[in-house]
Amino acid sequence: MLQHGVQVTPSTRKIINELCELGWLFKKVNDWLKRNVADSASMDVNQVTQALCFSIQSELNEYFRLMAILDSQKQRYTEEDTVNFLNLRKLYLWVQEPMERMKWLALIIDQIHNLKGGAICSTINTFALNGSPSVRQFINRILKEVSAPILSMIKTWMIEGEINDPFREFFVDTDPNVPDEKLWTNKYKLNFIMIPSFLSNELAKKIL
Repeated sequence: MLQHGVQVTPSTRKIINELCELGWLFKKVNDWLKRNVADSASMDVNQVTQALCFSIQSELNEYFRLMAILDSQKQRYTEEDTVNFLNLRKLYLWVQEPMERMKWLALIIDQIHNLKGGAICSTINTFALNGSPSVRQFINRILKEVSAPILSMIKTWMIEGEINDPFREFFVDTDPNVPDEKLWTNKYKLNFIMIPSFLSNELAKKIL
């Protein structure tokens, strides 16, 4: 953040503060990603969170690509020309879309704290109701990646009758204490908290 003692116009101060906010948001998202990628290596992260890590990494790669483009174009200008090429206002316009995406990524990682599985999918799905078409497209792209493990579990359960859910992310819950003779009456039940909000309870019951 620009120090108050620096003499600039209010509009310039606003631009600088927002550019600094982008850096702060990036650090917040990148730090979260590093922590969870490290946990993934030790197999301490559930499958849905791993999928979210992959999706966020893809978004950050786009951010890195933009920074590389800006830097490479800057190198083609002399010091004097650079002032005309990339002043604060132009830089501010360049980063508007990355800023919007970074804000949503930061919001997502805040909202999914201590959540897992279908509950993460439900949280992200609520953001897809946003009125902006570009935001909906962005959120739906992330949701597609994040929901893939749950959809894979549904397919395995319905086709093969098996559940591979070491982190208890799936909405079909298994009670290991139920004997085999009560397999189809008591062993399996719905965990409603883990039903993704894009699936109705009725459909979840049919899947069960």
